[in-house]
Amino acid sequence: MAQAHEQWIVRAFDGLSARDVDTLHKLLGKVKQHQPDPFEESP
Repeated sequence: MAQAHEQWIVRAFDGLSARDVDTLHKLLGKVKQHQPDPFEESP
């Protein structure tokens, strides 16, 4: 399953320019910052 997922990601990114990949990584980083930490205990 993990190998199939990796192949899907590689194919999806293959059509993007280096600039697009960089922009995507930056945007995904922003999304991640706004997500609660799943390992942090809630009050």
